Amino acid sequence: LAESSEPNAMGCTQATEIIFAPGVQLAANLPAELELATVYTAAVSSRAEQPRAAAALITLLTSEEAAGLRSAGGFEPLPE
Repeated sequence: LAESSEPNAMGCTQATEIIFAPGVQLAANLPAELELATVYTAAVSSRAEQPRAAAALITLLTSEEAAGLRSAGGFEPLPE
């Protein structure tokens, strides 16, 4: 869309992709009854060559300290 020559081009994709795409802006989220959520998961493989490093990365990505970065990137916490 950023490279479209059409005026007012519009498209739908995940907000997390729109936020960081140069030349486009997030206009609005879809109404709740139409939106789809992607739940991301993380795990350390039993065959990981560096399991401690993998676990540390997961801890970092899911930490309270990183919550602001996740939010700025369009990621929302799961409802409890």
